[in-house]
Amino acid sequence: MKTFDSDEPDIVSDTVHVGFSEYATASEGQTMEAYGLGSCIGIILRDTDAGVGGVAVAVLPKAETGTDSIGAKYADSAASELLEAVIEQGGRYEHVEALLVGGATIIEFDDLDTNVGRENVDAARDQLANLGVSVVGTDVGGQQGRIVRFDTVTGTVDITRADGSNRKL
Repeated sequence: MKTFDSDEPDIVSDTVHVGFSEYATASEGQTMEAYGLGSCIGIILRDTDAGVGGVAVAVLPKAETGTDSIGAKYADSAASELLEAVIEQGGRYEHVEALLVGGATIIEFDDLDTNVGRENVDAARDQLANLGVSVVGTDVGGQQGRIVRFDTVTGTVDITRADGSNRKL
């Protein structure tokens, strides 16, 4: 389930690839991947008991009033829509937990009085708190991009940073 009128996620060899401003759900042993998470925030929701989960890659923190906020472009709406999608996939609300990956400062702009990466992380955390979903792990901030891989069978999230270092959540 991706945004922007895509009917099906890009599934190759049981791998679901999630791009910018998209979200998707997976189950039945599929792995989910998102590449190039810089200032974007990767929101991972999982129900390990049910073996389902989803990933959203939001590029901006919050939609301005009157802006179309449907889909995963904005962290706040991405968290809400992804939660609904994971529950539709078979997840149970009381078992869903969240992990956050990304939100880096890749390029600093002296002219801008904002840090989009940090704002994306804050918006995702705030919305997940409003939804009653616990954030159980994070790999956020810093100055490096990331690749994230989420295994729906084990619930494991593998993160590879641009410097080649790896971390599991």
